[in-house]
Amino acid sequence: MSIALPPDVQKFVEQEVASGAYKSPDDLITAAVELLRQHQSRLAQLKTDIEEGLQGEGIPAEQVFADLRAKFAVVQ
Repeated sequence: MSIALPPDVQKFVEQEVASGAYKSPDDLITAAVELLRQHQSRLAQLKTDIEEGLQGEGIPAEQVFADLRAKFAVVQ
């Protein structure tokens, strides 16, 4: 596979490889794609969680705030 990168991205890739952070441009691109996969997976899970939350019964705001106050109470 051959890809064309914008000049600023190509320069960044070259700098990262030159710094020793990656062995080759292929290694950097592989790491970047893996991060993108992880990001997309987390985003899909977040969307699922939000949808489930919107369909649930929920918790009254007063209870949420009371729980947060109790959890993060500062001892004086």
